[in-house]
Order: sequence, then C-alpha cells, then structure tokens
Amino acid sequence: MPMPNRNLQGDYRYAYQGQEKDPETGKPAFELRLYDPRINRWLTTDPAGQFHSPYMSMGNNWVSRVDPDGGYSPPTDFENTQTGEKVHVEDGIDQTVRVDNKDWGQVLGFQDAFRNGNLNPSGYSNFINARGATPNLGASLPSFSDLESNYPKYGRLPDGTPWGVSNEQFGNTVGGRVEQNIDGGIFNNTCACRVSHSLNLSGANIPYIQGQTSSNAGKTAWYIFRVTQLEKHLTATYGPPNVISSDISNFSGYKGVIIFDTGGLWSDASGHGTLWNGSDRLGGNYPASYYLGNGVGKLWITN
Repeated sequence: MPMPNRNLQGDYRYAYQGQEKDPETGKPAFELRLYDPRINRWLTTDPAGQFHSPYMSMGNNWVSRVDPDGGYSPPTDFENTQTGEKVHVEDGIDQTVRVDNKDWGQVLGFQDAFRNGNLNPSGYSNFINARGATPNLGASLPSFSDLESNYPKYGRLPDGTPWGVSNEQFGNTVGGRVEQNIDGGIFNNTCACRVSHSLNLSGANIPYIQGQTSSNAGKTAWYIFRVTQLEKHLTATYGPPNVISSDISNFSGYKGVIIFDTGGLWSDASGHGTLWNGSDRLGGNYPASYYLGNGVGKLWITN
C-alpha cells in the first residue's frame, strides 16, 4: 500500500515504499536518495561513498544492479593486460577497462585522485573512452550440483583419521606449479586451491592474478592459493556475500561457496574456504561450529 501522506500525482505509478514521491520536492524518493527521472540524475550523493558525484548516475542505477538506497556503489575495474593485476577506482560506475602495462601508472594515479575526493580527475573520461569499457552486468556462480561434483572433498573423522582427497592426491590430479608447491610444503593449506578447482571445472574459470595464482599442468587453469584472495575474487566477480554471520542457523537451507574468516587463528591461513551444502561444509579438518565459533562465515549463494 502507498506510504502515509504520499499521494499519487498524474500518471506516476510508483508510490510505494522505496519508490514513493516526496511531498516537499515532488521527486521520487528512494528512501535515502532523491532521484529525478527526467534528467536521470540522483540529486544527492551516495551515502556509502562520500566522494561520489550525483552526476555519475549512469552507473548508479537499478539497471546496473546498484542498490538505489546507496548501500552498494560499484567501482570501475581496471585490468592490466600484461600482468593480470587488477585495481578498483571508486568512480561509481560498474564497468571493466583493460589497459596496457605502460598506462598502469596513470590508472593508479586516477585511483588516488578519487580516494582524495577529486570527482573528475583531468583526462579520466578521455582515458576510458580511448580504451573502451565493458559494463559489468554481474556473474552467477555455477550450479551447486556442478560445484559439488567437481570439488575434492576431504576432512577428518572424530578420531582424527583423515578421509577424502589428500593434499598429495589433489596435487597429483592438478599437476604443474600447484603440485610442486604442495610437494615442497609451500601449500600446506589447499582449501582455496580446492575451491578454485571446483570453479574451474564448473566453467567459472579463475583468471591469472600476478602473485596470487598458481598454474596446473600445461598452464591451462589458474588456482588461487590464499583465502583472502579467494574472498576478493568472489566479491569482485559475484558481488558481496549473501549471508554474513557467526550463527550457523543463518546458513541453513542455503548452498554455495563459503569463507570462514577466522582472523589469526592459524599461522598458515587467515580462514577457510569450501562449499556449503545447506547444513554443513564439504571440506575441512574441523566442524562448521569450530570455524564459526572462532570467526564469521561469508556465503555466496547458488542454486
């Protein structure tokens, strides 16, 4: 039903909570932000990004999957075509721009400019237009059935006996630098690599990221080996996690990829990454209650 004291005027159709017309200004009010559809402009800045300009509305709108209340305002993703390095520039536009290594210093300069409150650094628009931008329409995780079938499960029984695919077996399967790092004791914790394996075989290929990925035999696939980088990749590719909680009941019934952020609990990992089947994790040496009792879980949901 329409909100109290809000009146439909003319042929205006949307007078409901979240899209009601403000009686003082006559503008559609998306709760925290006023929007004028005639000029396609937000009339106030994004409260989640104090330096963002209301004139960046071509990126900050519902078509590009931005929360109209300002809870999420996407950055432009710049990708170095030579090194694979990526940085985010907080300009409020959800797009990807690929640049050569020779221009990378300029990208970093733009990043600093926006962070320091410069709403329109000199030459920024021309820089993007000359190289082309691809709108980020968002990606979806593969189905859970695909992820599960491609995930090398492992764990320990209550008496401490290991079960499932061991690190050595996993390394033999993948080969390449991943196997070398496992055999050399560099990758003692393989949880991020196992999630990468599941994503790769399910069609959601992990990109090369300098210093953050390791290759399989033949260098046909890349594997993230740190949980922190896996979380960054999931957020950049699929958006923020759908559930963040330390209460296991909040994850009940949902399936997807989960990150347990346990801070400084271990010396060789900042957390644990695995799949979540709706009631429990599919890989790990400890029960879910242990991870959640020492930190917080972050779940990216899929069907």
